[in-house]
Amino acid sequence: MAKSSAKFSVHLDAMRVVAALTVFLMHIKGLFIGPTLTQHMAASANSYEHNELFTSPAHEAVIVFFVLSGFFVGGGVLRGWQKRIWTWKTYAIQRLTRLWIVLIPALLLTLALDTAGLHLFGLSGPYGHPHWESTLTLEIPNNLNAHTFFGCLFFLQKILVQPLGSNGALWTLAYEFWFYVAFPLGMGALTSRFSWPIRVLNAALLIGVGFFVGQTITAYFLLWLIGASLQAIPKKLSPGQVRILAPAGVVLLCAVSVALWALKWDMYLSDLIEACTCAALCYVILHETDEAPHGSAYVSTSRLLSDMSYTLYLAHLPIVLFLCALLASRGILRGFDARHLVIAAGVSVIAFACCYLLYLCFERHSDRVRGVLLSKFGSARKEQPRATEVLS
Repeated sequence: MAKSSAKFSVHLDAMRVVAALTVFLMHIKGLFIGPTLTQHMAASANSYEHNELFTSPAHEAVIVFFVLSGFFVGGGVLRGWQKRIWTWKTYAIQRLTRLWIVLIPALLLTLALDTAGLHLFGLSGPYGHPHWESTLTLEIPNNLNAHTFFGCLFFLQKILVQPLGSNGALWTLAYEFWFYVAFPLGMGALTSRFSWPIRVLNAALLIGVGFFVGQTITAYFLLWLIGASLQAIPKKLSPGQVRILAPAGVVLLCAVSVALWALKWDMYLSDLIEACTCAALCYVILHETDEAPHGSAYVSTSRLLSDMSYTLYLAHLPIVLFLCALLASRGILRGFDARHLVIAAGVSVIAFACCYLLYLCFERHSDRVRGVLLSKFGSARKEQPRATEVLS
């Protein structure tokens, strides 16, 4: 099915791109630009809050992912539910195909690079110092095993296992998966089309999922629901209002993201504010239903980078960390000067190119693989017209 060319679709793709690039670049910044390892370890000895030296807006970008995911995936469920064409079988094929076609290669890449990195560089560099960068708070050698691999494969990270090796970004994928499970259960519990026993069963399963995943994932489900609610809110803004509110909303979202990151308020309250601000901007953008200009650089770039954003998000950390360890073994640690900016730029290009190759090999074929599976095992009708899920 052809992708939508409406302006709102392109703008949402652009939001997703900015969020993915923010995570990608902030991780590189944390590993290559800043105090040296010696200075950092000295700071850690003098301050319990040493990790704040290297915090970044990457966390706020993840909240944007959650809201967009709620709109695309949750909105797709709502549309299918309203048309009475939604089924668990088709939904499971769509979601698992989308998730696993990138997750499995990313897990294998993490296992390979981390194992090679530990063998080549040992524990004297990033692989042995969990506080080398704020995202690498994991004990990498202890989380590089079959138990953790299969736990991550079945979305149990931060529930029963830690993220695999150096790939701390995997934590969001477990959140996403269990949001995908919980939302239809909630719909089944609330809808009047089912009998009371079926509704009670759905409610019981939903409560069971909540207890299984824990209170943190359950609490963040609210942020995802904020995105899903955009599908049901009537669109009542005039074109004139949209022209004023859209750029104002972009500025507001950027300002709120930076303020929340800098002020370091209560994390959940900050994330709730971020989600509401993001959803407000999305609501305005959704009014732009006219056709986007064909062939423009903005449209083509947004589409391409959005299409590969899941791969970029899920595969970049083990690549970047391996390069960091390689440079550290040659005495190149983090710093603030122009030399380190050039090094960080070079690493960014190499890591991005590697992720793009992975995208060409795997994520690019998601729709084709999904179509084959749906034709064999799913229903003839699809409830989601476009595979624009974020990923995580």
